[in-house]
Amino acid sequence: MKILGMILAGGEGSRLFPLTKERAKPAVPFGGKYRLVDFVLSNLVNSDILSVYVLTQFKSQSLTEHLHEGWRFSSLLPDHFILPVPAQQRKGASWYQGTADAIYQNINLFEDTDFDLIAIFGADHIYRMDIRQMIEFHQRKKADMTVSTLPVPLSEARSLGVVEVDPKQAIIGFKEKPKSPKCIPGRPNEAYASMGNYIFNKDFLVNALYEDARRDNSSHDFGKDILPRVFKTSRVYAYDFRSNRVPGASRKERGYWRDVGTIKAFWEANMDLRNMTPTFNLYNNKWPIKSSPFEGPPAKFIFNDDDRSGQAINSTVSEGCIISGGRIQDSVIGRNVVIHSGATIANSLIMDEVTIGKNCRINMAIIDKHVDIPAGTTIGLDLKIVGFPSHVIVKYEEEMILDPFNRGRLLELEDLQEILYQNYGDSAEFDADYLNEISNEKIIIRMLRNLKNSYTDSFAYEMAITCNQMILRMVPNSPDEIRDLGILEEKLQNYENAIKFLNKYLEMEPNAEDVDFVLELIKEMRDKISQ
Repeated sequence: MKILGMILAGGEGSRLFPLTKERAKPAVPFGGKYRLVDFVLSNLVNSDILSVYVLTQFKSQSLTEHLHEGWRFSSLLPDHFILPVPAQQRKGASWYQGTADAIYQNINLFEDTDFDLIAIFGADHIYRMDIRQMIEFHQRKKADMTVSTLPVPLSEARSLGVVEVDPKQAIIGFKEKPKSPKCIPGRPNEAYASMGNYIFNKDFLVNALYEDARRDNSSHDFGKDILPRVFKTSRVYAYDFRSNRVPGASRKERGYWRDVGTIKAFWEANMDLRNMTPTFNLYNNKWPIKSSPFEGPPAKFIFNDDDRSGQAINSTVSEGCIISGGRIQDSVIGRNVVIHSGATIANSLIMDEVTIGKNCRINMAIIDKHVDIPAGTTIGLDLKIVGFPSHVIVKYEEEMILDPFNRGRLLELEDLQEILYQNYGDSAEFDADYLNEISNEKIIIRMLRNLKNSYTDSFAYEMAITCNQMILRMVPNSPDEIRDLGILEEKLQNYENAIKFLNKYLEMEPNAEDVDFVLELIKEMRDKISQ
């Protein structure tokens, strides 16, 4: 049986900005020495699927170079290849309109070939999977299409694409972000979420793509259009990803699958690797994660004096690094990084070719490739939020993108866009027309509610500052006593200004849930004022 792998690697990755400013999302570095695309490629190759096309689109140069450097097979085996395929507008003067359209525009790659199955997988998730087990399930069920699904708690399923199945795993329903997700038969507290990975019989896929292309009202997406249509008339099954058994993987790793589509999720997945027993184990030699080779020297730690000592604790340090009297703790360090004497790095992800100057102090930061941090720089030490990176630095001085909670800087549009996305989905646009349709105050309250989960210590003060920043950015025409806020040095003034805004919102007669939330914020701020 011949199997063709097709990887959807054209994602723009706007929610990972600024890490995707100059590269496609699948090309974003991860774990010190990998790119996001390496995980799906490793799963395909380890599963003996060796004919693979990687479909690219946005800012693909970095990704193309990575594939060329690290994922080439010998020309002696013509059926063994991993080839990037740029968007070529073969079916009209438009770029890819959706996941199904991306495959349809490249249907020439498999329509008249002798491949039996087409495995279509995304390029930007962290996981291990023996895809052959999913293929065996597909054949055993005599399926036309099989969807890889992840069991998730019902509470989480409301924000995902949920598959409904019968007791034999046949798909009998599908809904995006359902209010009442259908549970898995026999498992009342879980639902199947689609992972966006599919196995198709080739002829079935060809027919489904042509039919979808003829539909003017289609968004040309596998999840939104093809799956909801074909399960009613064809043999479509859900494969339980948690049942997948990867050689060398621990019981704890079963079902591990991370969508690293936001800065917070990306940072958390990297930080998991530093743990003594991480959930996702990079050291599993029975199912290795491959990447481009590195022809550099090993890492080196120098100096062991009383006032300077090169050391790393609970951290991963990649090849070519020189830790020259600096201290690393709970961090992930990329290749060819130089950390000078007196510098301390904690809870951070440092990518390739970064230089950290003498006596720098860096906490909870993501520093992109080729950045030089000047001596004596302090980043993130006054952070009051646990569980969120304080800074994402892509180019020091010329551009520094800070977390929206950071004092001393107004919120940027990208910060608010991310929060809008989480509250309102793909339809959210941060522009004047959109804000006119939804009350500014209501957006701010939604944002505050969404942000609250990120706080631990000093919640009220940080919330007040965030509130002030939002008002200044979003409500420029409010009365002076509301508008004239800024980032004030006096904590008391921050609290009082925030309370003014929150009371103003209560006058709008919001729903009871919002009233309770706002009153809770006001109480915490008044408690701080009285202290």
